[in-house]
Amino acid sequence: MTTTGVMPTQSTVDQIFGTVIEGQTWRNLLYLFLSFPLGLVYFVLTITLLSVGVGTIVIVAGIPILILTFAPAPKRRPTSLIDRMMSYLGDAHLWKGLVYLLLHFAFGVASFALVMGLIPASLGLLTAPLTYQLLPMTVGMERITTFDQAVLCCSAGAILGLLSLHLLNLWAALWKRVGTALLT
Repeated sequence: MTTTGVMPTQSTVDQIFGTVIEGQTWRNLLYLFLSFPLGLVYFVLTITLLSVGVGTIVIVAGIPILILTFAPAPKRRPTSLIDRMMSYLGDAHLWKGLVYLLLHFAFGVASFALVMGLIPASLGLLTAPLTYQLLPMTVGMERITTFDQAVLCCSAGAILGLLSLHLLNLWAALWKRVGTALLT
């Protein structure tokens, strides 16, 4: 008897709930959480180096700063400083990399807002049966005062948490595609 190399397809249940136990989901969540500080560093360094380099180009000190800013090595290395600068300016890969660094800041802000909005909201609703008597909890315009209401909040938290993980995985996949397009 021979076996075929066909992989079994995931069931619908695995597709819906499997995201909770996948390691990639949690790596994506960590990356999205860290994207804000990382994007902020990229943005500040890029803008600062470009501004200082262009601003001091008149006194020639800006040329080495701009060369440092445009760190990727060109295919050919001209000997003259001006020729080297012009080869950097004509490199499309360099400009795509700079666009990526600047976009990373906006992506990081959006990622941080998504992670810090969805995950705590999900966890807050999930833990409602344990905390509704200790911490005042209001959902919408109604305060949670009974265990039945808290269980309903817990159910909503489980659904929101599951949807949040799927949404955040999609967001990370989208940024991966943008990064791949800009950095290759």
